[in-house]
Amino acid sequence: LVVSDAGLRAMLLRNYREGVRTSAYGWIDDILAFSTPWGFDPADIRCPVMIWHGGLDEFSPVGHSRWLGRRIPGATTTIDPAAAHFGALHALPDVLTWLLRELPAPPVNEQQPA
Repeated sequence: LVVSDAGLRAMLLRNYREGVRTSAYGWIDDILAFSTPWGFDPADIRCPVMIWHGGLDEFSPVGHSRWLGRRIPGATTTIDPAAAHFGALHALPDVLTWLLRELPAPPVNEQQPA
C-alpha cells in the first residue's frame, strides 16, 4: 500500500494542506468538472496522451479512464489491475519515460548544450 510509506504520507499531507491553504475553490472546480461540460471534445485532442489508472482505485472510477482512452485518438491507456489511487506515484517513472519518448525534440537552435 503506497500510503503506508511515512514519507509519501507526509508529502501528501503537505500537498493537500498547501492546495487548500487559501481556499478550497480549486478542489470545488475539480468536483464541478465531473458534472459539467468541459468546453471541448476529447476527440479533438491531437497531441500524444497517456492515461494511467489503478484498477483498484476507490476514489476515481476506472471506467472514466477507459472512456477517455476510447475517445482520445491514439491515446495510450494503461490500467494497472493491482494498483489503487496512489499507485500512480510508482508509475510516475514509466509515465515520464513515455512522455520523453513521445515529445518531439526542440528545434536545434533551442536545444540546450550538453
